[in-house]
Amino acid sequence: YLVASLVYFLCAAAVPNLRQPQAAVMPGSGAKIQMDGSGRLVGLSQEDRADALKRVDERAPWWAQAVLRPVLQDPEGFRSRFLQTLPRVLFAVVPVFAALVGLFYRRRRFTQHLVFAVHLHAAIFVTLTLRELFQLTRSLMVVSLADLAAVMGITAYCLIAFRRVYRDSWTRVLAKSVAIALLYSLVGIAALIGTLIWATAIA
Repeated sequence: YLVASLVYFLCAAAVPNLRQPQAAVMPGSGAKIQMDGSGRLVGLSQEDRADALKRVDERAPWWAQAVLRPVLQDPEGFRSRFLQTLPRVLFAVVPVFAALVGLFYRRRRFTQHLVFAVHLHAAIFVTLTLRELFQLTRSLMVVSLADLAAVMGITAYCLIAFRRVYRDSWTRVLAKSVAIALLYSLVGIAALIGTLIWATAIA
């Protein structure tokens, strides 16, 4: 798991990102906020940044100010802190996934669920690494097909893994996998929000 995740993050940082998000227009002004392929803010002048900070102070609630101000003041620092914290957070949620699996398969010990969770996440990181490598083709069509293949591959692999390890019927595997995926999505959202808050709090 550690090797697979390390290779993935190194690969994701090294290869060119062809998935360019659309520019966002700041309300009340013509300034556009654009991210490049590496997640860096571009096209935002010092005047636009100062105007954005002023609007945040005037209109945003206190909790939004705590997040937005560090991002606007030091976008590179925020990005660096976020990327340094994210792998640790992802590692920390693996036992949570094992606990969720344990809710639906209670006849196994937690350590067995944990080994299964580590194995499953390692396989996912390997698949995501292969997907990132397809960006070296510089073709959006190839990258889109790789994205689709990765989603289908991860889904199929997870279902087959649950079926083989826990020896349940396909109907029960599908039902339990959907429930686990939904609960784990909530955990992932909470972990992402926590990472954002941490990256801004240590600014």
